[in-house]
Amino acid sequence: MREFRLVCRRWSNLITDRHLYQTLVFRRGTRAMQFINPQKASLRLPFSDVRPKCQVLAIDRLWTCGAPLVRDYDMLTPLHLVELVELFKDTIVELELEFTASLWLPTSTIQAIGRIKNLHTLRLSYDQERTHISSSDEEEIGRHHDPDFSAPCFRQLKD
Repeated sequence: MREFRLVCRRWSNLITDRHLYQTLVFRRGTRAMQFINPQKASLRLPFSDVRPKCQVLAIDRLWTCGAPLVRDYDMLTPLHLVELVELFKDTIVELELEFTASLWLPTSTIQAIGRIKNLHTLRLSYDQERTHISSSDEEEIGRHHDPDFSAPCFRQLKD
């Protein structure tokens, strides 16, 4: 098995140069972490000069109101987004973000998006149909998010 792994690592340049991850779509936080952790580990290997490539990164159900609610524990958060952007910042040309509950991003996440070198298209959407928030949940969200705070964050995207 060890010999097979060495051969695979030697071929990894060829495979990733052909845009192995042309389009990646993430809908769950656990799936994003299952993808991120091995990628980060392989970047720490001394003989690995290959960075993963992805041209289109789509994040579905991005939860930006603090910790996800108990029933939505598997949603993607801005931390997942930052990790994915850092992995692919040299190759992303299109970024699609679908927000749930609130169209807002922390400044650190916006700065990470700003580090994407060749970003040509940024699509932001808000899916109200998927947002099923009760009045008690709204109070919890309100403690994590001030609607007036989001405007300066999105102005940074234009700068």
